[in-house]
Amino acid sequence: MNNKPKVSIVVPIYNKEQILHKCLDSLVNQTMQDIEVILINDGSTDNSEAVCLDYVEKYPNLVHYHAFENGGVSKARNRGIDLAIGEYIGFVDSDDWVALDFCEKMYDADATDEGVSMVVCGINMLKHSKITHTHNSFFEDKQKFISNDQILRNSPANKIFRTSVIKKYGINFPERSHNFEDLAFLFKFFAVSKNYVIVKRCLYFYNQNDNSITYTSNANIEHLSELYITINTTYDFLFSNRLLNSNNALFCNIFIDNLLIVSSLMIIRFLRINNKNIECCWVNFFTHARKYKHFLSVVSYVYFIKNIIMLIPFFFAPSLVRKFKKINLGSYEKL
Repeated sequence: MNNKPKVSIVVPIYNKEQILHKCLDSLVNQTMQDIEVILINDGSTDNSEAVCLDYVEKYPNLVHYHAFENGGVSKARNRGIDLAIGEYIGFVDSDDWVALDFCEKMYDADATDEGVSMVVCGINMLKHSKITHTHNSFFEDKQKFISNDQILRNSPANKIFRTSVIKKYGINFPERSHNFEDLAFLFKFFAVSKNYVIVKRCLYFYNQNDNSITYTSNANIEHLSELYITINTTYDFLFSNRLLNSNNALFCNIFIDNLLIVSSLMIIRFLRINNKNIECCWVNFFTHARKYKHFLSVVSYVYFIKNIIMLIPFFFAPSLVRKFKKINLGSYEKL
């Protein structure tokens, strides 16, 4: 392998000894060997370390192992980003796996073009290791891609990201959020990315967790609070990098979508359940919300007002909004 691999794959691991082999086997047997596999043991208390060390012994030039105290998946991924030296970075969860030609097909899809920041492939959604459905339909036009929220529906798992872009802008996963870290990472990266390439094959196998978080009116306050953190930190990133401009108007519209939804959900929960934690979260959100006024110089007022009107029924019947807008607010997150 050359000094600089083409692709760095970061695998955060926490107590996955029983299913870790399938993930690692799919990585060490890639048709493209000019890669590095970075295993981040996030304080596992089972025999995950022994499994990892076995692979390091068998594939010393390919697999790199690092152990840390438990800090959560975001911190583990961020540590992987710091260690990665490949042209591209990919993230594979330890209970998932990839096709044996995942790295080859992703990298060879014009990834050598400096204008390409991200490569996306289709994804197989699994339940108890059986494929339930697939996501393999993407808009090649960037505006259609983002306006249909396709960038946000999936985790970073079925994508590889140009390392230089991540490190130039300091893009990482928010370590204070444990449920919506993928959303924040994708928002930030897509805001600064130039172009992307689509591989029209399902190369990633994603195990769905029964405890996945969905943005519904029943979401608990801890989840809403973390979604607020995600939105707030993403705004700070956009503002500090001077990305709130007309060139990113469509992206800002999508951001406003999520901003309105989370604020509405907070209000609903506050009105329905008189809970001090909800009150604090609501007050905290609207205390900072005035800074989002910068969006109003970028987004369409018609778009903004339309979305407010569409959210009114949410106070009375949340299912109506989902039916009309067909909002898919689930992010295939694993806790």
